Amino acid sequence: YNLSLDLDSEKLKLYKGGKFHILYQVGNRRINSMKFLNTYSDMSSYDPMKSINQISELYYEQSIKDDLLNIKFGKQDANADFQALNTGFEFLNLSFSFIDNTPMPLFPSQQMGVRARLKIAENTYIQNGFYDGNLTIGANPKSFFTGKNHYFNMTELYKETNFKGKEGKYLVGNWIKTGKYEAYNNSTHNNNYGFYD
Repeated sequence: YNLSLDLDSEKLKLYKGGKFHILYQVGNRRINSMKFLNTYSDMSSYDPMKSINQISELYYEQSIKDDLLNIKFGKQDANADFQALNTGFEFLNLSFSFIDNTPMPLFPSQQMGVRARLKIAENTYIQNGFYDGNLTIGANPKSFFTGKNHYFNMTELYKETNFKGKEGKYLVGNWIKTGKYEAYNNSTHNNNYGFYD
């Protein structure tokens, strides 16, 4: 269950380009894909890892000079901006909307962060996001950027396309998550990073 509220600064007759967003979510864990289906990715992108009752997103976004520069800060879903393929979100399976082995903060473990996006050419953008690296579901302000969970940074260059009315996107990027992580063979390593296109 989702309940969201958006406030537009221009429509409120305050100033141009500002938006305040809050998202409240309630959901119950239905299918444990890893246990019952022996898959790494969850079968459904609408199925949280566990039952949730939380304010999932709470951020402010400011567009400057007709979106030449766009800045968003607060608790947010990184996948709304990074590795975001509109056609992928049409599928129920989570694997089509982001790359499974990217430890980004997304539903249901959205986190505090800041994302800056710059338009460098027609339909072409470069953006960077810096987030709390805590992927705990239901994280609250007490844990934000304490250093305990380290940090997650992501940079992406992308170009939006439109072919016969069908929207698309070419993108390339990289990410790094600081701190220790456990690999598939149960070994422990410092820092984790990756590239994608």
